Amino acid sequence: MASITHTLEAALGADVIDFAAERGVADFLHPVLNMTQALFPDARRIEALLEYDPELANDCHIVFEVAVGPREVSHTVDQHWQWSRNLFQLCPATHTCLFGLHVKSGDA
Repeated sequence: MASITHTLEAALGADVIDFAAERGVADFLHPVLNMTQALFPDARRIEALLEYDPELANDCHIVFEVAVGPREVSHTVDQHWQWSRNLFQLCPATHTCLFGLHVKSGDA
């Protein structure tokens, strides 16, 4: 069980954890990460990153970046929509705007 906890903390990172605490969404980090892992069981990598909008001051989001192998675009789109629906089940709508998903598919 310790290796799973270590993986979760590594996937989140201190900057993401600190940002989530500042924005009041820290309690949702692990549930969203766990949901992402369940939705993408074949992911090569899942990492939570902070993404700043270069055009809007102080606009930042926690983005779960998922690296997967080659797949049909329609499958990726379906998973992205499912992730969004699941997100609304995990946290209040007022907090979902702080989370995002990027799926990178391919051989790289």
